Amino acid sequence: LKMIVYFVISIILGFSISMIQLLSPYLYLKTHSMRTMHTEERGGYEYASSWSMNLEEAASEIVPEFSGDNIHTQGNFYWGRNPFKLNSEYIGLLALFLAVVTIIYRRNRLIWFFTGLGALAFIYALGGTTPFFRIFYHLVPGVKNFRGPSMINFLFCFSAVSIAMLGLDNYFKLKDDKVQADRFLKIALIFVIVYSGLAILISLLGKSFFDLWIAVFYSGIQPAKRVALSLNIPRIIKGLWISTALLWLGYGILRLYLKGTLKTGLIVGALAVIALVDLYRSCRSSPILPKIPGSRFSKGKTERGTFPSFPASQKLPG
Repeated sequence: LKMIVYFVISIILGFSISMIQLLSPYLYLKTHSMRTMHTEERGGYEYASSWSMNLEEAASEIVPEFSGDNIHTQGNFYWGRNPFKLNSEYIGLLALFLAVVTIIYRRNRLIWFFTGLGALAFIYALGGTTPFFRIFYHLVPGVKNFRGPSMINFLFCFSAVSIAMLGLDNYFKLKDDKVQADRFLKIALIFVIVYSGLAILISLLGKSFFDLWIAVFYSGIQPAKRVALSLNIPRIIKGLWISTALLWLGYGILRLYLKGTLKTGLIVGALAVIALVDLYRSCRSSPILPKIPGSRFSKGKTERGTFPSFPASQKLPG
């Protein structure tokens, strides 16, 4: 009973300290923000669930090119359900790979916590894509005043990376336990083989795979999005094979550790390089601030092609 009392007190104290960050924006959103006007005028749930992470963007968590984007000067590749896409929720396939292997291999209290936190954040990020968002909308105070549920995806990323690091730390302790180490690597190998099979399947089916996707998940796709998809398919297939190669490389490095070929520091460094290459190739086309002579931040000036332009129908609401 004493421990329960201490736990409740600590929760209350922690929440009270955090109110300096939570209360002010909450009151602002309730009384002064333009979001309040939009919430009242446009129908609460529809506005609150706008800019949810759709299934195409969710698939981009494992294939960064899947949903495409609008940040390339050579064309529009975004075929998801939002008006346009200028960001990526991708955290790196290596982190996701290690997180999944760790969850399957061993689940202690800390891993269960991050698994629950990540799952909760992912479900919330999907927003109106699933009916679960109505639970948040009706039961969680303040949700009605926000839009863009996908912005919470950073908690999913944080949880996945935390699980991956806990799993990697545990793996380094298995060098003298061949049975457990082999079990860890077996799970990892299954993941890599399944991902490789996905790459082969999509490469072989090509457009037919996406026709099936549309028939099952996306029957209301617009003609312009179909065009964007057709442009994006080669990028998806290329990205799949790059990811597959990086996964096999990461798996091979983990095996080398058990053989004593590489020490812990080199293993961590090699995996970090793989993660860096993976994230760089998925983020290299992100918009950047142009260099304008004589002014670091010049109003209304951009280099042609640096930022995309959109028709009026694709402008952000409000």
